[in-house]
Amino acid sequence: MKKLLWAHGLVLGLMAAHGSAMAQDTAADDADQFFTMTSENDKFGADTDRHYTNGAQLNYTRVTDQPGRWVQAIGDALPFVNVGGKTATSYSFGHQIYTPDNAGFTFAQPDDQPFAGFVYGKAGFTTYAPEHTDSYELTFGLVGPSAQGEYIQKTYHEAFDFYKPRGWNAGQLKDEPILNLSYVRRNPGILAWNDTVLGKDWFADVTPHYGFAVGNAYDYVNAGGVVRFGPASARDTEVTGLTVPGLPGSTTFAKGPNWFDWYVFAGFDSRLVARNIFLDGNSFKDSPSVESRPLVGNAVAGVTMLTGKVKTSFALVQETRMFETQGESDLYGAINVGYRF
Repeated sequence: MKKLLWAHGLVLGLMAAHGSAMAQDTAADDADQFFTMTSENDKFGADTDRHYTNGAQLNYTRVTDQPGRWVQAIGDALPFVNVGGKTATSYSFGHQIYTPDNAGFTFAQPDDQPFAGFVYGKAGFTTYAPEHTDSYELTFGLVGPSAQGEYIQKTYHEAFDFYKPRGWNAGQLKDEPILNLSYVRRNPGILAWNDTVLGKDWFADVTPHYGFAVGNAYDYVNAGGVVRFGPASARDTEVTGLTVPGLPGSTTFAKGPNWFDWYVFAGFDSRLVARNIFLDGNSFKDSPSVESRPLVGNAVAGVTMLTGKVKTSFALVQETRMFETQGESDLYGAINVGYRF
């Protein structure tokens, strides 16, 4: 399909950026590398089909003891970050779908979430200091019919004999290129507890975070934190973040002493939002929109398991109401599988 040619261009652009970064990387060939797949869907948590209804993302991350030249050059120009030591560079490609409460209606629904597809690429880096990590990420992509949200949702529903989405032509955002920059600082384990109970070593810790995003998709400042508990051997296996604005985390994880480990976690992220294109509508064209709420957030609870070189996380995400005419808050599930090689 001709409308997907630009998406292939995004993939090729990411591959080219990745190849360039690898060529410039001065670290040894045995640098830690991670491949991560993420799936988020409201069917996982609440058996609904509305608002942020589906997201999928592929991610490649490489950790080296020294940053590549492009990271050093960009990091020197950005605030809040000191580049020079252990650094993770990350590249992602993903797709998201947004719909009203009932995507089967053929008429416009002006008081509900507009239809939108979003295809994107991301490139970013994380620097590690003794007491905190700093992450910058640039998102570039496209919102609108060319993102093929309608095609993907209809194909999926037909394959599983679900109802037919019919309202895309009545209330969809128009095509708009997306460019967004985000930053987050995390303080892993700033509060920690370690003890031996019933002959086994356990840990618990708290990791606060804060940051911002600026661009034509999202403008916000955010803050929150996450609490973890589990056997002490799983302490260095970090929480994996969400793909939409929400609880940040890491796609990397340390080698544990055991083949199998686990921990449970719970957290929240609160955001003061100036703009959300998926609710406020297109930036420069007339389009469907609703009145978004300025103070929003989500709470997350889940479990992470480490089996050899594979990290698997399952989480439920409870969102606050995102716009004024929204009847109920939303719940969705997130499944994340990461492989270390």
